[in-house]
Amino acid sequence: MDLSVLLDRLRASAAYQSLLNDLQTRPRVRGDLRLLRSARAPLAAALSLDLHRPVVVVVPRPDRLMVLAEELPAWAPATRVYPFPDPNPLFYERAPWGPRTLRQRVVALAALTQDIQPGATTAKPHPSVFVAPARALTSRTLAPRDFLANSRTLRVQGELRPDRLLDLMVGTGYTPASLVTEPGQFSRRGGILDVWPPAEALPVRIELLGDEIDSLRWFEPTTQRSTDPVPEVRLTPAREGLPRMYQEAWDAWLPDGAEDPQVERDRLREYFLPWLNPTSTGMLDYLPYDAVLLLDDRLSVEDAASELEEQAIALRGEQESRGELPEDAPLPYVTLSELREALEDRTVLDFGMLSTEDEMGWDLADTFEPGPRFGGQLRALLDHLEELRRAHNITVVVSRQAQRLAELWGEAGHPQPVVERLPAELTPGDLHFVQGSLLDGWRLAPRPGERIDLLTDAEIFGWSRPQPRQRPTRRAASPEAFYSDLAPGDWVVHIDYGIGRFSGLVERTLDDLLREFLLIEFADGDQLFVPVHQADRVTRYIGVDASPPTASRL
Repeated sequence: MDLSVLLDRLRASAAYQSLLNDLQTRPRVRGDLRLLRSARAPLAAALSLDLHRPVVVVVPRPDRLMVLAEELPAWAPATRVYPFPDPNPLFYERAPWGPRTLRQRVVALAALTQDIQPGATTAKPHPSVFVAPARALTSRTLAPRDFLANSRTLRVQGELRPDRLLDLMVGTGYTPASLVTEPGQFSRRGGILDVWPPAEALPVRIELLGDEIDSLRWFEPTTQRSTDPVPEVRLTPAREGLPRMYQEAWDAWLPDGAEDPQVERDRLREYFLPWLNPTSTGMLDYLPYDAVLLLDDRLSVEDAASELEEQAIALRGEQESRGELPEDAPLPYVTLSELREALEDRTVLDFGMLSTEDEMGWDLADTFEPGPRFGGQLRALLDHLEELRRAHNITVVVSRQAQRLAELWGEAGHPQPVVERLPAELTPGDLHFVQGSLLDGWRLAPRPGERIDLLTDAEIFGWSRPQPRQRPTRRAASPEAFYSDLAPGDWVVHIDYGIGRFSGLVERTLDDLLREFLLIEFADGDQLFVPVHQADRVTRYIGVDASPPTASRL
């Protein structure tokens, strides 16, 4: 799905050009945009293309990260999207991070340090958007100087001491293997070194001639056959917890009851990041000062950070009382007050609908407006499409049911094929069906006399538009408080997925970590596993009478 033609219309609008001009000419821009949620992904994509510097979208929770990571490539296929996920364990939880989390975070940090690596080329920065939930943004991490000091750029005909390189890889989290089939592995066979840097899509084969690199080639991990040559490749750490650095922290505090210290050390490398870098401000340490931070909703982001901080304080107190955590242990997170202070001198824009009035004169909030909802009434939809055609509006329908909708439109006398990419030229009165999925649609008025209508499954099959969530009055509460009164068989409502039946607590292993989930069953036997630390997103169903509700479809 390629919607970049629609993005070009947004980029040409006067409101967007006003915002872009301020970002390009002023050293520090702060403001409130009050944008529809569905308009935030295209705006972030547009800024990544036009600013040529990192754009970071900060979201409250991981589910929003997944939505944006899926939608951004549709708006700007040339933009690279880097998810920066939460660590798997909770703050102070003595548990390993999963391999997927380890890799995605290292890939993002590698991209942020690419241009400042010693010996890096001065190529034009690639358009990029980084998406980070509140907990990921505030988690302490490896210092940028240590990340850079443990990275190397290898070039053809460059000098290479194989033993030193092997020591570096072992010390930065790579694991030896007979065959390299996964990121973070390496293998040596005589004068050939195979290694898969986590930030690369394929592993690289290094052929040596003495202490000189004779060739660098990508190779397919499935067939182990070399493919295209590459002039240089960058080896970054394979994880944030570097084996060569956390030994001192481990020796200072050996967890009680560790049966196999070496195995325990390997599992808990990232646990010791706060000891290694106690003054870290997390991901913000890696961002250049001209980076643009887009808060998906400032109030929601700050609420999420505050809730995490309260939860961490409670867990710390429990562990200190049991003697499992030293009283002088550093905080594994950036506090909300520290986060606010760190953002003071940066360019920060708030997407939130509940933010203050736009005082900068950008008027982007007036450029977008929500579209109508049809609740599955397809005849009303077809009549609306006909009205838009007669009004000479440009209309795009993005749907999982695009083929069926196009057939209905054809039966009404207007044959129109389903496409994955919109044509380069859009003319008034055009209607295009695109196979795909977006969270929501909008109406866009990029300039006087022109209107673009984007319809999605939310408008076509949805019943009501969710209202902006008001800022609640919070009280510290443990996750159990949200589900302790639920019994298997109770009807519940998930804030994102609707009505289902609570089936109890279950344990599942995710990324080698045993965790508890609330199991909710929906229509057609579909199941949703909700982590207990997200139990606040589930509430008991309350109906108007005693009759059971109808389960929602996922």
